[in-house]
Amino acid sequence: MSKLFESPIFYVVLGVAIVLYFIYAIVWTQRKKKRDKEFEKNNSNIGKVHTQPGMKVTSDTEQLKDFIKGVNIGYYFEPGKHTVNVEYEYQRTLPVKKTIRVKKTPISFEIEAGKEYDLSYNQDENRYNFEEI
Repeated sequence: MSKLFESPIFYVVLGVAIVLYFIYAIVWTQRKKKRDKEFEKNNSNIGKVHTQPGMKVTSDTEQLKDFIKGVNIGYYFEPGKHTVNVEYEYQRTLPVKKTIRVKKTPISFEIEAGKEYDLSYNQDENRYNFEEI
């Protein structure tokens, strides 16, 4: 085994690197939330679409601006009709742990100014749900 892993300096440097990473992540998240609040304040007619963990939303026609809500990511949309590509990944544990990836699917929806929506995937029905919150 390498002498590097036997040195206490290695573990001190590793510990400092991990602490610095967590500090960076916390500061970045706080700044992102502050920018999102300012964006919402300056764009009161915008609609918000919340997604569930494991969901990836892309668009071929427009640049999507995201926001953070808790541990989930959502997207801002101008009022009107939109079509996005949604891909979803989840894990099924019974009988064997298996990762299920739902292929990229185009979803169309209508956004009204100042309203919030939820985009989720129903695993039992194998379909996406889009509803106003």
